[in-house]
Amino acid sequence: MHNMPSTESGNAPAKATGTAKKPKSQLNQKQLQELEKAGKICRAAKRSVYATKMAERNVTTTLVETTLTKIKTCSSTAQSAAKSTRSRKTATKTELAAKKAMLAGVQNIQSEAIRKHRDDKEALDDYAVNQNLSEASRATLEITIPALLETAGGDDLPGIDDLFIAGVQANFDAWMAADETQGTAQSDATSQRTDRDKMIKEIIKVRIDIQLAADALWPYTDKKNAAVRRVFLLPPDRPFRP
Repeated sequence: MHNMPSTESGNAPAKATGTAKKPKSQLNQKQLQELEKAGKICRAAKRSVYATKMAERNVTTTLVETTLTKIKTCSSTAQSAAKSTRSRKTATKTELAAKKAMLAGVQNIQSEAIRKHRDDKEALDDYAVNQNLSEASRATLEITIPALLETAGGDDLPGIDDLFIAGVQANFDAWMAADETQGTAQSDATSQRTDRDKMIKEIIKVRIDIQLAADALWPYTDKKNAAVRRVFLLPPDRPFRP
């Protein structure tokens, strides 16, 4: 085969551009406030001055420590969800870049196939010259591109050598891999957000339970309890209602 002409043909593996950004936590302001509030109340409940009385209301040290651990886990899970979302977006950019380079290389092959087989319709059909591949579905491209490259590999097209074909194949492989990465990252992000939301509900439930216990142990009717009630984020002059 001949050497490839020095034209923009997309045979070099594509690289996605852009600077990676630090993922943001996938917690909204209300969720962040809930976790902060729960953390404060749990830390108050584990203080020795309150722990004994709290245990009388089934607010055990184990429950408190487990909830504090869950708060940390929830935050890290939210961070993981943000990273997964970022990974999906990066994979999308990679997929688009690889597809663009792949189709540029295919176009070059098709052009040379037309030059060689201009009067051979059957041969040109093997190169999909009458198909608009830029608008084709993924399913169509997944079948058409490998077959086209296999045909080109056994043909002596002007300027299309093994290295050129390997470059188009590399972009096809990158395009396929990026799609798989997108699917995995999206699945991970969805699962992580579901776990995050479940943990937040469980944390809020415990937080409210602790506050209700504190509300009963240190009722607002006794003014001496005002300071303790503030520790548990309870109104000092009225009953707690979640």
